[in-house]
Amino acid sequence: MNIIIIGRVAEDGILELFENNREKIVSRYSKRYISEGLAGLEAEFGDDKCMRILNAVGADVFVVGRQGIFSALYKLGGTCNTGLRVQLREIPIRQFCIEIADLLDVNPYTLSSLGCILVCSENGERLAAKLCEEGYPAKVIGYTTDDKACCAVNGDVITYLEP
Repeated sequence: MNIIIIGRVAEDGILELFENNREKIVSRYSKRYISEGLAGLEAEFGDDKCMRILNAVGADVFVVGRQGIFSALYKLGGTCNTGLRVQLREIPIRQFCIEIADLLDVNPYTLSSLGCILVCSENGERLAAKLCEEGYPAKVIGYTTDDKACCAVNGDVITYLEP
């Protein structure tokens, strides 16, 4: 099965980090960059219409919530009793989030991703295209496997996800 993500990761977590580390961030980046970066963050991607589309095709839905995407993917593997392979470069994340997380020495993939939804579907590409047509930022980021290893792949580097 394909694994689809709806939304972008770490945005809720970056908002929280900004509130707790405002002085350090403001001392590093311009007010304009920070203002534009914060204005582009969202924490809500799925709504009732989105859920109706997912239910109509019988997709398995996993709400990411306040956990990071790595934790959510690990739990998805456990819930489905399967392994998974996810392409790290396919996980949607804004450059602003990466830069703020890097400044604060935090892995952005462990930050709260409230608003994101993971979906498992046999026809992932078709479902992602349908969701995008309806205005939902959806993308296939990987697939489930028969083994139990939950992995994020970045080129030649494989990261085994842990609880």
